[in-house]
Amino acid sequence: MSLPTSNMTPDEEARWVAAATAGTLNRPSPRTQAAHAEKLAEHRRRVNKRTLPRAPKPNREGCVHHWLLGTPTGPVTQGRCKKCGEEREYPSWEPAEAWSLRK
Repeated sequence: MSLPTSNMTPDEEARWVAAATAGTLNRPSPRTQAAHAEKLAEHRRRVNKRTLPRAPKPNREGCVHHWLLGTPTGPVTQGRCKKCGEEREYPSWEPAEAWSLRK
């Protein structure tokens, strides 16, 4: 049994074999690679803006507060910083219009 003959010239076939063995046969062109790289960079910028949390900023005393809130009792809830012990009051409810602004 013989192999089918190619319609390529021997020179074209040699270039094709060289490209296939080098692994560059299916590689996209530099123009396509640049376009893909730009799309990927733009995607990463959008994702990073959406999902990466911003580092909390320390207050004047240098504490990045970690608030522990107590059980709501009335219109305000007492909060205490787990790190420095500072206390603060938080509202126990949100106005109804705050819920209508959420997506």
